[in-house]
Amino acid sequence: MPIESWVEFDERLRSTPPSVLRCADVEELGYAIGQAIRLFANAYWAYMKNERKKGDADFIRDRVMTFGTRLIPDTIWRRGLAMVEDYRVRLPRMSKYVASSLRERVGALLAEYSRMRNEVDSNKDLFMAAFWSGYALGSRRKEAIEADADSVDVMAELSIEDQKESE
Repeated sequence: MPIESWVEFDERLRSTPPSVLRCADVEELGYAIGQAIRLFANAYWAYMKNERKKGDADFIRDRVMTFGTRLIPDTIWRRGLAMVEDYRVRLPRMSKYVASSLRERVGALLAEYSRMRNEVDSNKDLFMAAFWSGYALGSRRKEAIEADADSVDVMAELSIEDQKESE
């Protein structure tokens, strides 16, 4: 992302409707996918905590990076991004934790990954660095997730858990 700072790209990414989302390079794609995976991971954590009573759930650790898996772009695409809709449908009541805007963004990113697959294969390190950047920075803002007419504040839930652990 040499032309703009991550703050500018982050704002552009959040304000761009999924229907017109296009990534200019592998780094933008990696960052956008990292951010989307983080948002889904937050929803997955809230779902597992509230519905399954498992407060230590971690989407990347439990579903993407299973034992023996090397985290590379193809793994992130195949076991992470491509599975978002599958988990939303298969896990009872998961739908209420996943915002429709995230579902649309994941669909657009799947299409972008397919379009840029050769570039990603040639620039895996750039993709991975940007992915982790987007993943880490994807939690910097409060994300409200639709739950019927109410909302579940995943970031508030996470900070409450952090406070409990430090006591």
